[in-house]
Amino acid sequence: GQIVRSETTVALLRNGMAGKRGPFLIDGFPRSLENLEAFEADVGKFAFMLFLQVSEEEMEKRLLRRGETSGRSDDNRETIVKRFRAFHEMSMPVIDQLEARGLLRRVDAGEAEAVVFSRVCESFADQDWYEAAEEEEEEGK
Repeated sequence: GQIVRSETTVALLRNGMAGKRGPFLIDGFPRSLENLEAFEADVGKFAFMLFLQVSEEEMEKRLLRRGETSGRSDDNRETIVKRFRAFHEMSMPVIDQLEARGLLRRVDAGEAEAVVFSRVCESFADQDWYEAAEEEEEEGK
């Protein structure tokens, strides 16, 4: 029920990225200001953070639906409420920090999957590597 130590998580991320060509999309990280500081000190700065924003009511609905088939014992109301609390206490300061630096890109994720996917793609559109990947995909068609 605790967040893994920042040094451990950052070491795992650094090792996973070592020798590989980026860019990298890291899901669910950083979860705390300590994570953010440790990553930036050891690995480097983020290009930006993609923040998929959805209401707690919708998140709870989605998590409970996932729990019906996932086999995860932590997809229940009690644990979900604890996750929300932990997110507000630990992760929202990261969101606020990166937003203050101009590195936060919010995507309304309360719509259908195809709409959210399109919005996520739009949030990457100004990245040089993304434009090159789109051109390669067009050439391959």
